[in-house]
Amino acid sequence: MKKLALIVVLLLAMFRGEAQNRGLFARNQPDPDERKIWVGAQIGLNAFTLSSDPNLVDSGIGLGWQLGLFTRIGSERFYLQPGLEYMSHTISNVERAVGVNNVVTDDVGLRYLRFPVMAGFVVGDSFSRDPRLRLLFGPSLEYNIGVRQNNTGLARRDIRNAQFALNGGLGFDLWILNFDVLYHHHLMTTLIFGNAEGKRRGFSVSAGIRF
Repeated sequence: MKKLALIVVLLLAMFRGEAQNRGLFARNQPDPDERKIWVGAQIGLNAFTLSSDPNLVDSGIGLGWQLGLFTRIGSERFYLQPGLEYMSHTISNVERAVGVNNVVTDDVGLRYLRFPVMAGFVVGDSFSRDPRLRLLFGPSLEYNIGVRQNNTGLARRDIRNAQFALNGGLGFDLWILNFDVLYHHHLMTTLIFGNAEGKRRGFSVSAGIRF
């Protein structure tokens, strides 16, 4: 009888300890719906091309880079992320007729200030563990601030100042690090002379840190 009572007491003590541990663990777990604000910075690479345009031929994919700051507002599950980026990218191997029977080829470098507003949604229950997988989608406004000197004669006056784009992709969070892979689909023509039709299409990858 004494042995049975001792076993019962030990089992009750173990159950109580386990319940306390589970309660402490639950309290330490982040609430996925708790509202928070993070700030961060990121840097990355991009690759763009220009869709068909009667004014020139873009026969390559141009590489560039971007860096910027962002604010993430929301919860561990869903958030909005406005940002400010400096983006430099290249339209590669541009062929343009200059004068009569004269075609020149060169890379055209474009520089933009970019203002994205991305919505992020954490997939499934990955908010409770690392890495977190995120779906990203949102618009962006880009403002042209310069065109690198080139042999084709294209200058800033030939480029549309304000351009809108839709962006979408995937992101990963690992501790305070974040990684994004995005597709960029511009809605407006890049050039503003003649019967311009070409619009930029591209991808970007970036890595950052948030606090």
